[in-house]
Amino acid sequence: MIDLFGLAGFERYYPSQLSGGMCSRVAVAHTLINTPETLVLDECFGSLDELTREQLNLEFSLMWHRLGTILILVTHPVREAVLLADQVIVLSARPGTRAPARLSTPYRSLSRS
Repeated sequence: MIDLFGLAGFERYYPSQLSGGMCSRVAVAHTLINTPETLVLDECFGSLDELTREQLNLEFSLMWHRLGTILILVTHPVREAVLLADQVIVLSARPGTRAPARLSTPYRSLSRS
């Protein structure tokens, strides 16, 4: 799991010694260590700068497909949703109801039934 998340060599570091991106990877890896069938991630990369967020989105996308866990990702950036998802649901403003939107994603053809 440590190699999969790009954390090799940092096993003995304390969280205060890791970058924000590494801390986010540790948090997701910690959750996935028990191989859950379904995982809900709510703004898991929200506190990161844009460059780190983009890098982690790409890495996370590759990891997700290797692990096969069902993920429900809550995010605000539409670009992030389209990059990571096989289905995107857009919610309206308060109260949050499903908005009539259909977005194409790169993973729709890989969708798990």
